Amino acid sequence: MRVALISSEFAGLPGSGGIGTYFHHLVRGLVRAKCEVEVFTSGKPGDLPARDGVVFHHPGDSAPPDFAVWAGLAFRDRHREKRFDVLECGELKAEGKWASRWVRDVAFVVRLHSPSLILNRYLDFQLTPWAYFKKLFFQVTVALGARRRRLPLPPIYLEPFAFSWNQEADLEERAMTQAADAVVVMNDEMREFAKGFWGIDGSVVKVVPNPYLPVGRASEANMSLCSKGKTLGFLGRLEPRKGI
Repeated sequence: MRVALISSEFAGLPGSGGIGTYFHHLVRGLVRAKCEVEVFTSGKPGDLPARDGVVFHHPGDSAPPDFAVWAGLAFRDRHREKRFDVLECGELKAEGKWASRWVRDVAFVVRLHSPSLILNRYLDFQLTPWAYFKKLFFQVTVALGARRRRLPLPPIYLEPFAFSWNQEADLEERAMTQAADAVVVMNDEMREFAKGFWGIDGSVVKVVPNPYLPVGRASEANMSLCSKGKTLGFLGRLEPRKGI
């Protein structure tokens, strides 16, 4: 099977984080399963070490929306040379939007990591009264449109107005995910978000925990889940949106 992955945040590049780490372990697992893997990411040739069974493409800058366009063009051209079976990307910044539109004969998978809507929820932005009014007006307009078309009325959310909602980013990520053949989430909570808030068909949402393939000493570690210790280890940025 030939698998294409699109992510500007592949592990080992500037700005890589949880999403990059996910793709790092996913690639290792796919290679172990004898898949051919090609990664479309940011940076320049030579930034990432060579890996057996993996081809890296560096189509352009990591800044949105340019990366989505360059990655889409590179993926389309490469698909013409050697066809892919599966294309996967994360929902954040809708980086696979153009690739999925320009190539229709490949199974399209979107992995939900942390949509902009959720990330912005924890950035503690304070809205001005005018911005608050606009976001309330937007939701009421949507509800009236649904009623006019005799569709189920969407709920009015007041709590999210505690943060800055980037409507354009949210709608792009949502539309791309709704068009996917399969939506992969890491837990039941994200599954409920996909179904309830984004309106994704539950039959295409699959719960698959984040992959982790230990190497070196970590693979030999014997860590008991029944420890009586009271110390918690956390690897990540110490900020509300990381869950600590």
